[in-house]
Amino acid sequence: MHVRIRQIAGLDGLRGVAVAAVVLYHFFGDILPGGFMGVDVFFVLSGFLITSILLREVALTQGVSFRIFWRRRLRRIAPLALFVLIMTTAVVGTIGGDLAVKLRAQFFGTAFFVNNWVQIANAESYFAKSDIQVTAHYWSLAIEEQYYLIWPILVWLVLLAVRRNATRFRPRMAVLTAVLAVASMVAMAVIFDPQQDPSRVYYGTDTHAFGLLLGSLVALLLTSPVRSRVADSHPRRLNWFKHQLLADWVPALAFVGLVAMMMTVHAESAFTYRGGLVIASLLTSVVVMGLARGDNAIDEWMNIRVLRWLGHRSFSIYLWHWPIVMVLPVLAPKAPDWLIGIVAVVLTAAISEWSFNHIETPFRRHGYRKTIKGWFSGGVMRKLSVGFAVVLVGALTACGLATAPSESSLEKDLKEKSERLQKANEEAAKTTPPVPKDGSKIPVEDRKMPSGNKISMVGDSVMLASVDALQEKFPGTTVDAAQSRHYIAALPILQQMADAGTLREFVVLGLGTNGPSDGAGDPEMLKKIREAVGKDRVIIYVMPYGDRDWMAHANEELIAEAKKTPNVYLANWCEAAKENDDFVDGIHPGEKGAKLYAGAVKDALKQWKSGKKDIPQSCSN
Repeated sequence: MHVRIRQIAGLDGLRGVAVAAVVLYHFFGDILPGGFMGVDVFFVLSGFLITSILLREVALTQGVSFRIFWRRRLRRIAPLALFVLIMTTAVVGTIGGDLAVKLRAQFFGTAFFVNNWVQIANAESYFAKSDIQVTAHYWSLAIEEQYYLIWPILVWLVLLAVRRNATRFRPRMAVLTAVLAVASMVAMAVIFDPQQDPSRVYYGTDTHAFGLLLGSLVALLLTSPVRSRVADSHPRRLNWFKHQLLADWVPALAFVGLVAMMMTVHAESAFTYRGGLVIASLLTSVVVMGLARGDNAIDEWMNIRVLRWLGHRSFSIYLWHWPIVMVLPVLAPKAPDWLIGIVAVVLTAAISEWSFNHIETPFRRHGYRKTIKGWFSGGVMRKLSVGFAVVLVGALTACGLATAPSESSLEKDLKEKSERLQKANEEAAKTTPPVPKDGSKIPVEDRKMPSGNKISMVGDSVMLASVDALQEKFPGTTVDAAQSRHYIAALPILQQMADAGTLREFVVLGLGTNGPSDGAGDPEMLKKIREAVGKDRVIIYVMPYGDRDWMAHANEELIAEAKKTPNVYLANWCEAAKENDDFVDGIHPGEKGAKLYAGAVKDALKQWKSGKKDIPQSCSN
């Protein structure tokens, strides 16, 4: 049977806040660094509403109709989600290039609502500004759909276990929900590695389902089990804020706390995954309880017209905003970020309004058959126009999927450089390195700029991207650089080179892009590297640059190391990169940027030659 629940108008306003936070985070990240928590607000709302519907059905029928539930969920979500996916694929496939990398995997993973697991399998990052996919935002929709698939089955199983006894059903269902929520919270905290990209725990259904579960728990606390209360499914007598003072202040303070977190918490902070997202979800749950009660301050706030307008269109806005902000920089590569953001806001609002009125609402109200039939109603020209548009979009989508590259231009370039580098190192290994001298104790007046055959370099993909410029500036140098390399991987390489006698007098280390030295849980990493290299060699650390939150810490620890260690010098790539407009993706330099990278290394060697260290106080990207 069709089950309706009492409409709580303020929930639309809360949706409006959530989608505004997400859009601001993606368009103007510096303004609202914790805006990504808007997704957690959506999770709590979804869990609350879906469970409320299921509980009303249980109260009325003592059962759950999977067919009706899943059909309604698909009719609500699938039409617009698939429409945006197809249109995005058609446009991105036409543009091509790096924007279309792995488009096939993106398309099918999204179409079958497993986008989050596909991104985890491909080690994609949601928080990097570089190399992110045009369908990345579908991860949250995938988690919700997976929840909608599993949750009614669990409700039905608990109902069977208590033999459809309503008195026993609610407490047992609440306990199960609370246990699953805590398990998801613990899983996120335990699996999260502060020195690795957090996307695994952020994308994972297992680690990020607690918001949905908390919303479900709120529904279990507030939804009436009485059959006669169909029109008032969330009666005041079940609300925890019966006193007006509590009803006014507690939800309002919870909302203020939620907004404060959105303004201050950063995506890659350890706090985010070890309590931050949980707190945001708990605060949202309190706000939802206040809105269900009504007649209070939070209800007035969330019924502001603009918030409700945004809330009604939140699904359309969420689906459209991300591909728009991904495509615009490709079409206008030299446009400033603020202008891209403003244009993206205008386009998102316009396209979302259109799709809300012509795609989302008609399918939700009239279903598939009647809506599609309506597209082809009218005169011959209308039918031909719609038919041509359908064929054109279908052809562009198919072509885009067929021609989508599997590797980005950067990945191809790094692979090619890695192969050339391996051959060059094999040739260099045939020559015997000079006997190392204690470079730090050579009198300043006797120091000369070292030639390439006195330099060993070990680094990550940024060094690999700069290898041609490094070898041009330092002929004869050996470079061992690889993608995704962390300090923990560089240490055994240095130890092996030292043991084999192939580690040269000057050691250049270009690391930190993938995490600070203590990122693998070893605070003594720099000390171990210092010991592996030895006091008789000069160490040059390249200060990393990029859009990762750990960059500031990665540079701070190198500054501290240079201050306390006589034979350690710094190549200030972090500062040089700020003057560079030649980046492939915001992290890896192009040809011009690579020369600046090599120049920063040369400047560090000049410091050794002059005997004067130039240690910056800090460097933030």
